[in-house]
Amino acid sequence: MFWSKFKRLWARIFRRVDESPVATSINHKVDDGPTDVVSGQPVKGTTEVRVAGSHSDSLQPTAQKVMQRFRILLLGKSGAGKSSLIENIMKIPEIDVARYRAGDADINMELKSDENPHFVLHDSMGYESGSREHFQVVKDFIEKRSKEPEISEQIHAIWLCTKVQSTGGRIFETGDETLLQMNLGRVPLIIVFTQYDELVDHEELQLLQKPSLNQNANDNAEKQFDLTCIRPLKEICKRNRRDTPPHLKVSVRPNYENTLQKLAQLTKETLGSGDNQVDACQPTTSIKSHGPVWITWAMAQRVDADLNLEASIA
Repeated sequence: MFWSKFKRLWARIFRRVDESPVATSINHKVDDGPTDVVSGQPVKGTTEVRVAGSHSDSLQPTAQKVMQRFRILLLGKSGAGKSSLIENIMKIPEIDVARYRAGDADINMELKSDENPHFVLHDSMGYESGSREHFQVVKDFIEKRSKEPEISEQIHAIWLCTKVQSTGGRIFETGDETLLQMNLGRVPLIIVFTQYDELVDHEELQLLQKPSLNQNANDNAEKQFDLTCIRPLKEICKRNRRDTPPHLKVSVRPNYENTLQKLAQLTKETLGSGDNQVDACQPTTSIKSHGPVWITWAMAQRVDADLNLEASIA
């Protein structure tokens, strides 16, 4: 459904381009770097669109340079559903981010998929055991990537995934809390509470066992989610005098597709559609961002056709 809708919208766009008296030339990026089909010169790390007007000999750019891949750092303990989340957001058959034991994953490894060339993933399960040394690896990686001169080599978003608790238990590990205290600079952090459907199922079971209660499972799940997930998050940030970072609940099960679309939109909003980007979980500030980053994200995600279309005509 997503792709059929997108293809129809995309076809309408190109019909308008073909009917226009303006000729277009597009540079396609490859891993070794794209080549400008007009000048023949390589363009490092970008895809550039140049338009030649029919009444002018000069070529004028009509689009900003756009990166080829959106770089995500995926954090969270094993069992949080990280692999399923990426597979469903990016619409790829399989990407195994849980194939290593805690501490064995190489955070520098770039995980890519031929099915979707618009993203690159870094995964680390190194700090879930509480090891200070392992968390330091994550911290050093974030700081190193933040200093990369090329924006294509920087981290564009961090998703911290933690499973929604239906029977109580600690929602955040020690490493998670340490991450929430870090100054991440301009890298947006989003807290992704996964497997929300299990909490709804749990509440439905509770009501089946107590049929006399005139309650709604979805309402009860929302209340429990606020109690066990949102409140602890806010308390951690309040203790450390940080703003609460963007957060939401998701599920990859049928009938929860809207939660994935909300994650796609929230990620785009944290990047900013223009020049403004806001730090996550730290004193509020406004800094300059590379506008086209959100466009690359819109092309990478495959759950929101409207967002993809918005990027295609930006």
